[in-house]
Amino acid sequence: MEEEFRYCSTSKNYLVTSYGRVFSLRYDKFLSLTQGKSKYKYVTIDGKKEYVHRLVGQSFLFLTKDKYIDHIDGDRENNNVSNLRVCTNRENGSFDNRKISKTSQYTGVYFNIPANKYRAQIRLDGKRVYLGFFTSEFDAHIAYQNALKQIL
Repeated sequence: MEEEFRYCSTSKNYLVTSYGRVFSLRYDKFLSLTQGKSKYKYVTIDGKKEYVHRLVGQSFLFLTKDKYIDHIDGDRENNNVSNLRVCTNRENGSFDNRKISKTSQYTGVYFNIPANKYRAQIRLDGKRVYLGFFTSEFDAHIAYQNALKQIL
């Protein structure tokens, strides 16, 4: 895929590329990308910090303010448009292969030691809703997925 340029949504003095680079029309050069503590890359445009993945999302994926950008491969430094997808906050946080908790490989599932079973839970309007105990980790995962389908 050839690198494509589009105007930046925050300022018409800048172009964003499909490879995740930002070009200044004013200075006729690519801007240096800075990596923050969160590992996301950003640039400063007109005195404001702008995350590169969001700029690419706004320019190429029609990202709106109520949506999020997910890095498909989990690499926050890879801002190529082919590695980004628009999603909701819930979808962004439930990407199974990046799960932080070690008690289960699935989002919304954890092992409850006193019960010696897997417990499924989901958040709905900021409140935790318990879906039950399961002898199988996969059964708990299915319960979570079914609940997720009902609320989406």
